[in-house]
Amino acid sequence: MDDVAVALDDDGEGDASRERLDVAALARRINGAVLTLYADHLSDDGRQVDYASMRASTAFGQYVAEVARLADEVTVDQLCDLTDDQVKATFINLYNAIVIHATVVRGAPGDMAQRTSFFAQSAYRIGGELLSLDDIEHGVLRGNAVHPAPWFRGSQLDVARRPQLAALAARMRPVDPRIHFALVCGAVSCPPIRVFTSRNLEFGLDAAAANFCSQSVRAVGERALELSSIFKWYACDFAPSVVSWLAERSDQLFRSSESPEADVLAVLAAAQRGEQVSLSYAAYDWSLNGH
Repeated sequence: MDDVAVALDDDGEGDASRERLDVAALARRINGAVLTLYADHLSDDGRQVDYASMRASTAFGQYVAEVARLADEVTVDQLCDLTDDQVKATFINLYNAIVIHATVVRGAPGDMAQRTSFFAQSAYRIGGELLSLDDIEHGVLRGNAVHPAPWFRGSQLDVARRPQLAALAARMRPVDPRIHFALVCGAVSCPPIRVFTSRNLEFGLDAAAANFCSQSVRAVGERALELSSIFKWYACDFAPSVVSWLAERSDQLFRSSESPEADVLAVLAAAQRGEQVSLSYAAYDWSLNGH
């Protein structure tokens, strides 16, 4: 797909700086276009996208034109001037928008090789920098971490070649693992699509985590859990361990006193008592989250 630029997150906050006001205006336009697309072509639960009707829609054409017009209006300096919460919200929204845009234009990847290409090559140009889905997830949002696929080596962003972006990514450390419940890859097993701002970020990420975990974590024995493969791929982000992370937040993530959530809570309570809990991982459904 053609690379284009994207605008930034906006909270509607005033600022004496002309530069910041310009960025806010760009953000309002692009976020408005994304919201229109979501409203018209996303199911109520946020899990299904009607890609065929989206591609033919006037709103999609307007979105593409709007993003293209922003190609030269954002600088890396402006990105670096954002707060940490603005960076996180902006790049989550950006990632999800690129996934939708790329799926409409390129179609859904059908196998591992196509998925690797999809996430490495689907990109927007931002402030003169071409940022792919991999750059955004593993570079910016994961603090320039190593890609989880075994055939990748080294950090996602080359510090020598892209020093400003690498410095921006360093601000995202330690990784907020809740991002994995907000990023959408276009597959059935992905979390539902949401739109984030820095104002709703904490609430939105907590809600996304609770929604995803309540549906993707289940007890399969008195001391055993089956989890989404996301927890296996990104285990290093859930410090000190996946089980500890879930147990420490169990009251927030699993709020029902009835099964199946009550069964999960019982296993996590055992983990908090120091008992050994075994983990298994459900096969990931890469089928398209729409039609």
